[in-house]
This record gives sequence, C-alpha cells and structure tokens, in this order.
Amino acid sequence: MYTAPRKHLSKDIFNSAIAAYAISAANELGVLGELQKYNCVDINDFANNNNLDVSSLKAIINVLCSFEICRPAEVDNCFYQGSVFEDIYNNQGFFLWLTRGYGELMQKLASITVKSNRINNYIPQDGRYIALASRQQGKLMVDTYFETALFEVSFNCVVDLGCGSGERLIELAKKCPQLKGIGIDISSKAVELAKSLVSEANCQDRITIFRDDMRNLQPKKEFFDVDTIFSFFSGHDMWPKENCVSILRNFRDIFPNANRFLLCDTYSSGLIPSSQIPIFTLGFETIHAVMGQHIPSLEEWMNLFPESKWRCVNQYYVEVPFCTIFDLRAE
Repeated sequence: MYTAPRKHLSKDIFNSAIAAYAISAANELGVLGELQKYNCVDINDFANNNNLDVSSLKAIINVLCSFEICRPAEVDNCFYQGSVFEDIYNNQGFFLWLTRGYGELMQKLASITVKSNRINNYIPQDGRYIALASRQQGKLMVDTYFETALFEVSFNCVVDLGCGSGERLIELAKKCPQLKGIGIDISSKAVELAKSLVSEANCQDRITIFRDDMRNLQPKKEFFDVDTIFSFFSGHDMWPKENCVSILRNFRDIFPNANRFLLCDTYSSGLIPSSQIPIFTLGFETIHAVMGQHIPSLEEWMNLFPESKWRCVNQYYVEVPFCTIFDLRAE
C-alpha cells in the first residue's frame, strides 16, 4: 500500500503516464535504437529519413528530455542520451507491451470491469506487439540464461509453445545447423510475424510455425520427433491447477519422445499492494487479474509438478522480476 508522504503525487503519476507512451513510441519509431547506436541524433534528419512528422517527433523527444531519458544538445534540433537512458533502453519492451500490447485493455479498464461487458472475447490485446515486446526483453533478460540451461543436455528437435515472434527458434537454428524446430502460438498476429521472420532468416525448411492453442493440442506427425519442449511466459495460461495438470500430462502423449521441458514463467509476487514493486510486475498482475487469469505462486508451481508426469530437477534465474525457468524431466 502506498504510504510515503509525497506532495504533487498526481502530477508525477500523470506525467509518468505520458512518458510511458513516449518511450513506447520512441521504441517503435527507432529513436531509442538510433540514440543507443550514435549517442547524438538530429531530429530533422531522423524525421526526414523515416518519413516522420517533425512536430510530433519533437514532442516525443521533449517528453523524454523531461525525464532525463535524453537531453538537448547545444546544436539546435539535436539531442543526446540522458542520465537514465540506459535503464530505459534496457526496459523499453515493457513499455511497448503495456501501451501497444494491452493499451486498449487499459483504456477500457472501467467498461471491462462491468460484469455485463465480460462476454465473448472481451479482452482486447495485440498479439503482434506482445510478441515484439517479449522478443526485445527476452534478448536482454532471458535468452542467455535459457541457452545456458538448454545446452546442458543434447537436443535435435524442439518445440516452442507460445512462440511469439519465433526469435528463439531462429537463433537456435543459426547456432545449430541440424536443428529442427516447431513454433506454436494462439495469436494469429504472432504467427504471421513469426512466419515472416522465419522466412526472412531463410529457416523455413527447418522451422515450422503453427497456429494452435497449447492447451488443446492434438497429435501431429511433426510432433513425434520432438525431444525438447520449451515455453516462455505462457505457463500461467494453463491454470487453474486441475487444467494445468491435465495439459502437462497431455504433453507427454502429444510429444511422446520429449524428455525435457524448460518452462519459463512469471509467478505471483505476493507484493501487491506496495510502493516497492519492480518494473513489469504491477502491470502483469493487474492485467491478468482483469482478464480473470490466475497467476500461480512459486510454491503452487512446485506443488503441482509431482502430479504432472514431469519432475522439476532445477530452476534457473532470469532477470525478469519474479520469473524462473523450471527444468522439467519426463517421468
């Protein structure tokens, strides 16, 4: 619960909301990437090179300067990295996830809370932006730890459940010339993005992308050779517990030769409400509560595995708050 005495709190909250959208826009437009690469960017040149409205771009930059994400240069219309640029750059995907992936949900938060409106597909979300945001943050906070865990055991054919952009499959295919990979995602926009990126990487002969719901998978001949399963930030979608146990057991039948499952997911923090919440946690837990989706605690996960036909032999740290990789082995 927020208890710290602060004056002008409403001003800080309002201005921070504007900054979140500006950060997301600067990410999407390539401003943050350009600033990371060159340190100094000319607004007019960047606008001309990217067909952008100069006035809008300046407005975005002014917001970033107000939070010391960047700072004006002595030369007109140029700006440098600010004192907090590195922190924002390393967490930019979270802002994209919130404002673009779930932006419409947050805009409609009041109406979605009304019971009579919670019918059919009442949760608006953009799978493409969720996939792009996950791709960005995964590269920085997850993938190194995942690959360390993955390469401890040999593998030849893998499946990524909830594959998003397909980035992990593509990177693995580049490093492992003999690898065969399968990506499965429920979002049509994510599948479209993944197929495009797989083709762009010339990996379409080794990576197959399916649109499907991992909670209701049916056997396919392509699944028979899978020896390793992995999944990122989708495990909570299998809950409540009874459903999750059934789904995990089903994976043993759907992928009969899979002996290993690296399951990476964010678990309940137990912190909310609090004034000491790290980035992402408040957004993740709030949005999923609105969606009616239970986020299990670490203890709930560990208590579930003995019933699932999978044995947890290890956990691997990642940099996303309240997140771990469970190393599961088939029983």
